[in-house]
Amino acid sequence: MNRVDPEDEWVFVLNDDQLLDELTQRNLSTEGSYPILAARLLRQVRHERLGLPGASSSKSTAISDEEHLMVSPPEEVVRPDSPSPPARNRFTPGSPGTTNATRRSSGGASSNSAATAYNVMRKWNLKFTGTRGEDAETFLLRVEEGRALVPVSDEDILRCLPFFLSGMALNWFRGRKSRLTSWETFKTAWRARFGDPDFQFALRDEIMRRTQGEHEPVADYLTCINALCDRLSPPWSEAEKVNYAFRNMLPRLKIAVRREEAEDMDVLEDLATRAESSYATTHPYRAPPTPEKSLFPDLAYRPPRSANRSKHNESIASLDTSSTSATSSNTSPRKKKGTPKGKAVETAGTSNASTPPETKPKASRTSNAKCWNCEGSGHFSRDCEAAPRRHCYRCGRADVTLRTCPDCSGKD
Repeated sequence: MNRVDPEDEWVFVLNDDQLLDELTQRNLSTEGSYPILAARLLRQVRHERLGLPGASSSKSTAISDEEHLMVSPPEEVVRPDSPSPPARNRFTPGSPGTTNATRRSSGGASSNSAATAYNVMRKWNLKFTGTRGEDAETFLLRVEEGRALVPVSDEDILRCLPFFLSGMALNWFRGRKSRLTSWETFKTAWRARFGDPDFQFALRDEIMRRTQGEHEPVADYLTCINALCDRLSPPWSEAEKVNYAFRNMLPRLKIAVRREEAEDMDVLEDLATRAESSYATTHPYRAPPTPEKSLFPDLAYRPPRSANRSKHNESIASLDTSSTSATSSNTSPRKKKGTPKGKAVETAGTSNASTPPETKPKASRTSNAKCWNCEGSGHFSRDCEAAPRRHCYRCGRADVTLRTCPDCSGKD
């Protein structure tokens, strides 16, 4: 296969209209497919550069599909980070058609053909189906970021879009294709169908409602706020962005960060990240070892006596009355029985909210009660105010316990 001279590479950059203009200026035929027309123009340009007799219009018209395949595009080394072949954009000074191609391109940049645009857009990871919850703005932003890197005309973009749409989005595009004449009209119709028609108002409302998640790192939160603010038109000032970002941070970070010190979003991120790291170090707290488990008991932490006393009382209250000694049985069962009394009072308190209290049955019940502690009547031993003495909790015999009682020790 023949190698195309670098001076003739500009032929493969022309779009359909530019190619037809070049053929018309040289009185060549404009019939045939794009590859045939490009090969026809390339052969004529070679003849002009080498001083050979030009090809006639009738001879050029008879070129076949097999003949144009003999002309191969230039062999180029494409960089991995480049979305389009760099040699396609190289023009030789004084080459025919260079002035016209440059004049027709927008912004002075060369316009790629639809086929080149499609090959480039395939690397942009574009995909949209139109389902509920899909981000229409991200699709538009991705296309505009790609166009900023590789200049592609509005016509070529709209011709390639159907290959990156599917489902409802593709059906919508096919029905409106004739009315979408530019990229701006496409964006307006796109937002009206798949996004919010009043996009800027909805975007401001989204920024105001965007708060930091409970488990969201503050750096990720501020990155999302910056991404939202970058889409505003007209853009907000730096102070206004900091105000909204600071207001919607977690309360524990707002306490540690002073708003006056955050001049911009970068300073706010630095201060908030430091506060977040300081807060994270407070979670893995460990209580100090007791003197018994310390290598130097004199240097170990000793809790206050009030804390030890309350802890000792809680351990006594949890003992079972059936397994206590004779001395501890006089104190711990009373504290043990105090718990059901508290529950009974709480239950009675909740029932009093709906029904009036009944005091007569309770009075008749306690009037016949006998205390085994002081052998009095009118109250139970657990309510006795006298000094506790040893007695059997089952039969009431004095000076014995439940284990040593001759009448009750053998019973189940």
